[in-house]
Amino acid sequence: MVSQEPMGEQDSVKEMIRNFGGTSWVNESPLGCDANIYKLCSFAFGNPDCEALVYFDDDMLLSPDAIELCDWYLARQHAPEEAGICLCNEASDPSQPDSISAKDTWRGLVCQGYCYTRRQWDDFVNPNFWVRHPWFGGQGYDWAIGHMAQHLNRIILRPRFSRTQHIGMVGIHGAAAGVHTKPFPEHFCQTTGHAYRIE
Repeated sequence: MVSQEPMGEQDSVKEMIRNFGGTSWVNESPLGCDANIYKLCSFAFGNPDCEALVYFDDDMLLSPDAIELCDWYLARQHAPEEAGICLCNEASDPSQPDSISAKDTWRGLVCQGYCYTRRQWDDFVNPNFWVRHPWFGGQGYDWAIGHMAQHLNRIILRPRFSRTQHIGMVGIHGAAAGVHTKPFPEHFCQTTGHAYRIE
């Protein structure tokens, strides 16, 4: 599913999504980042057959195994304190392609690829999506999710080697400086069948 704001290359995106057999729509009026994402997630979980969700912003690239990593995560038994897996790690370490960190919840950027189950939506994401506090450092939903996860002792897993690349040059909080923007190493792109491990 793709939810578009009423601007940009709407028709091109709709045609592309239709060619892949997907669903898309254009909002009647601009909702902004937070409300647009919330609408999409709520719509997805409004389908009783939807058991999990992974979503991405439009200014990013995926590693070849990004969806494989989400499948691995969803096939696991999840501890009550888990709040999903975020595919972006701004401190990306290509030397650890199969290592999944349970200690990087505090790193933000959940908009660059966030996967979670229906239970995690009901139990954590939905109740905390619109929480705002001055001490967050920013007033978007991604700040809320990251800070509230820490506040409530929840764990957002992250691959030590980032599976998404933020390629947007200008965003809500400025440029993509400091975020993993270099191409994925060629040897990694040819690797399949990872044995992921949480460390």
